[in-house]
Amino acid sequence: MPLAASRQGQLLEVRVSGSLWADQIAAVYGGVLDGERLVAAFRDSIVLVPTSGDEALLTGDARGVRWVYAFTSASELARFGRARGQGATEWSYLTIRGARLLDAVLPAIGWPVGVAVDVAGGRPIMFPPAVEAVAAAAEVGGPGVGG
Repeated sequence: MPLAASRQGQLLEVRVSGSLWADQIAAVYGGVLDGERLVAAFRDSIVLVPTSGDEALLTGDARGVRWVYAFTSASELARFGRARGQGATEWSYLTIRGARLLDAVLPAIGWPVGVAVDVAGGRPIMFPPAVEAVAAAAEVGGPGVGG
């Protein structure tokens, strides 16, 4: 799956994440958190990551942390657009496996960044920046992120 592949136009109703992801989300919201399984399920899932007009990943800042938005379906991405007052927006996005997002894309950003999954939905999940990445950025005077 090429990293640079993007989609434009009308969002189709497709679920791109797998049943392992759905099972882990149900467990989390049922009160059972197994962090390793949750991360493994995300790594194995395919997500939609919206991009801005200049093809940069769409991000947001909250409480001093930069977050990359990722969505498990086109309907979750559309819900995000409606929550931002951009319901009629035609979204550009990458379709990418969670493992590639975590292993290749986030480290290339150059500073600690987390992943906000289905952030406008009924069952959002937040993966904060890895502790190692935050510590390394602080040690070398990496850029801070604003809120």
